[in-house]
Amino acid sequence: MTDMTLGAGRGIEPRGAPTSGDPAIAERTLRSVIEMLEVIDDSDRQLMSARIEQGRLAQQQGKHAVAAEHFGKALAVGERALGRDDPSLLPALTNLAGAQILRGVPEEAEPLIARVVTISEAQLGGDHSDLVILLNDFTRLCLQKSAFSLAEPLLLRLYAIKRTKGDDHPEVATVLGSLALVYHGLGRHESAEQLWRRVLDIRERT
Repeated sequence: MTDMTLGAGRGIEPRGAPTSGDPAIAERTLRSVIEMLEVIDDSDRQLMSARIEQGRLAQQQGKHAVAAEHFGKALAVGERALGRDDPSLLPALTNLAGAQILRGVPEEAEPLIARVVTISEAQLGGDHSDLVILLNDFTRLCLQKSAFSLAEPLLLRLYAIKRTKGDDHPEVATVLGSLALVYHGLGRHESAEQLWRRVLDIRERT
């Protein structure tokens, strides 16, 4: 997954800023929109959305460093207008964190993900389905890029949420299987083997 538009971020798009078709045309259109918004008072939300679309366009072309720059500018605009804890920042935060993972700097993503989780918890609650989706998506990106140290706390959080369904629930086994992969990647082979045994035990009994 390279476009993280979840939770409060669904459906946020600047009008007149296409993200399909010819990327060069879309980029020119977005630049024009941004130049216009930068001189209009009280346009910070629209400017933030336009910057996010600019980042998504770069992301679709595999330009993760460029995408991170655009998402960072979007976040800066949003923070200036809304403060650091407004839910409207979630699209910029999630996309920026994803871009940082994809460009191979998970340490830059870690504080961003922490903010996403904190804001999402305050808005939705600690076990809301949208929070679970975000954690799953971040985890998949981490596994894709072998960012095992970053994936571990995300999976532990998912495990805590899934355990509310029962220790033998199939979704618990899925999380533990991913955690076993992480431990294997971190060289913690004994812990990985113990988790695989639990996974097999759960699956045999369910």
